[in-house]
Amino acid sequence: MRILEIGVSSASEEFWLRTPEGRSIRFGFSRGSMAGIRGELDFQVGRVAETAHDWHTSNFDKLESLRKLANAGNAMFAELTTRLSSESPGQLNRLRSLARDQLVSADVISVTPECQIPWEMLYVGSNPDTPEIENFLGYRVVVRRQLRPASTRGSSDWEFMGSGRPISAILADAIGRDPRESITLVEDDALTSCRYGSEQDVFRHLNIGFEIVETVCDATEAKLRISEKSKSSVLVHFNCNGNRSERAGKAGEIQVSQNVKISHELLSSIPFQAGSLVVLNVCHSCQVSDFSEKSVVHAISDKEVAAIVGPMHKIEDQQSTDFAKELYRALFVEGMTIGAALVDARKAVLAQSGNPAVLLYTFFGDQNRLLMSA
Repeated sequence: MRILEIGVSSASEEFWLRTPEGRSIRFGFSRGSMAGIRGELDFQVGRVAETAHDWHTSNFDKLESLRKLANAGNAMFAELTTRLSSESPGQLNRLRSLARDQLVSADVISVTPECQIPWEMLYVGSNPDTPEIENFLGYRVVVRRQLRPASTRGSSDWEFMGSGRPISAILADAIGRDPRESITLVEDDALTSCRYGSEQDVFRHLNIGFEIVETVCDATEAKLRISEKSKSSVLVHFNCNGNRSERAGKAGEIQVSQNVKISHELLSSIPFQAGSLVVLNVCHSCQVSDFSEKSVVHAISDKEVAAIVGPMHKIEDQQSTDFAKELYRALFVEGMTIGAALVDARKAVLAQSGNPAVLLYTFFGDQNRLLMSA
């Protein structure tokens, strides 16, 4: 597995890559120019999210939408590699080409916490005016964002996970199952998708037992009910509406029923089982922005979970359900690791619809983890 490390420092105006072989390449960029280019990329990412429901309407220009996104992603790469920090200027084109090759050939791209860039939307093809969906970085690789350090991560907390026996064989046994193997579903029944079957059907279709958190009319009570189950669940899946964190200090939150929202503060007090997976099928839950520290994902990113998956922006209801189907097929039927399942799910949804909004799903944690033991 090829793991490429990358980082950005706005203070020193540097972008660097460290290859699996240990070679470092450093580029320089202009902070002033970067602000405008980053703003354009954020705008196009937002446009993809906001128009996801229009993708298959007859009057929506899909090619133009992809072209604008690809050009914004291409401009970001070009600005990050404007100049070399240390090597001879005559080497710029060669090293820029090398950096692009490294991004394309990586299986995993590990980014430093300060890299608040939607890397999944970087375009690595040769001509963004004739974009191909497989040339967006998120189609090819897992972009691994870091969870905050947890004191016992990597220790005996992982021992129950193991490997070997098919995950589906364990999870299908609703009776007599080890309590640590339970799955918890938190679902806002006011969602449009819930009126047409809800994501409970995803688990039923795969013959996976789960427990649903009953809806209540009080945020504190809702938090307590989630906590009762989340602390002993190998997977906690949220299918809810969500709100963005904002520059003015407003923190992200999750709406768990029609009249109940769980605040960032309450979310941060929910316990999760060490080594578990948290899937936030929640709009804006995994923001990539300069004020993302108040987003939903960062309310739980210091827990001892193995990984968190969720969208960086708004996500359309039908596509969120389609993504869940493909993610859990890859995890439970194919037995893939969490990182491989994420990329496989993106590709499967893209094959069905061609809608690039599925690339909005981001990843935090350890891409090599299997959900369950043998």
